[in-house]
Amino acid sequence: MNVRSTERLQGLAGRAEASRFAAGEHGAGVSRARRALLLVRDRTCPGGLRAGRVGAARWATLCAALAAMLVAGCGSPTEPGGNIDAGGSGADAGGGQVLISEDFSDHAGAYASGDTLGDFTVLRAVDEAVVAAAEDEGIAPHRGDNVLYFSAFEDEPGFRHSRLDQCVSLDPALPLSFDYHVYAAVDEITDDLRVRVNPNFYENVLGCEDDVLVDSTENRLEELGAWYNEDWDVRLESAGAEPGEWFHATASTDNAPSPDFRLEPEHYPSDTGAVRFSVRVRDDAFAEDESRRLYLGDLNLEQP
Repeated sequence: MNVRSTERLQGLAGRAEASRFAAGEHGAGVSRARRALLLVRDRTCPGGLRAGRVGAARWATLCAALAAMLVAGCGSPTEPGGNIDAGGSGADAGGGQVLISEDFSDHAGAYASGDTLGDFTVLRAVDEAVVAAAEDEGIAPHRGDNVLYFSAFEDEPGFRHSRLDQCVSLDPALPLSFDYHVYAAVDEITDDLRVRVNPNFYENVLGCEDDVLVDSTENRLEELGAWYNEDWDVRLESAGAEPGEWFHATASTDNAPSPDFRLEPEHYPSDTGAVRFSVRVRDDAFAEDESRRLYLGDLNLEQP
């Protein structure tokens, strides 16, 4: 198990203990996900509660890893090892940190809506999100060996589907920037091919992950004047992408409060402590040719 996965499991254990304190043991206010984590801490690990979202194998791995850490003294949120806000794929935010650096190298296979893909969750997939070796797709890899694509798109144009969402803590005193690489396996690039990044902000990772679990924005922070629900869209033709080549997206072509993929601290709502990084992919011409592919090579979020 890599360090990143271990850190996330430690965070889950800490949040389980936090839920126990907040809800008075197994109180009615505990969500389905938190209840499962509480039961993990009690070493019961029932497959029916959480296995449906992450798969039986990953559920068994999670239970075993959490149980091992508990035996070793993982600690509560007020003891060494406990961390209510741990989560995401980066180190603790602060002083200039990489929060997310995903190149899909540690994953393979097909993921349906609700499945976890590393620290991301697949949401509203029309069919599946697929991670495959770039060479098997007949393209040159970008950073890692693998690429991700959505195997189908909705008939009606829009960004409602084909999403990857991840929650991660941030330092509200630092700016936030992001970028990604995309590859269009098509004969001609048009603005039918689009990618959107939609950051939402939360007081902490726990509230954010509760929303992701049920595909909601109930806990999102909203404040007049803040960029709490803005979209950074890239239309590939307008952005200058070429067919059969990797394109590095660093600026929006439309629908953004500023073109650069960057937010300053004054753009966050008050009390921000976490961000929900949502990436959405769209191909409005897919119905005309279902062999078309729009590959993601990496997804990056940092606080420079």
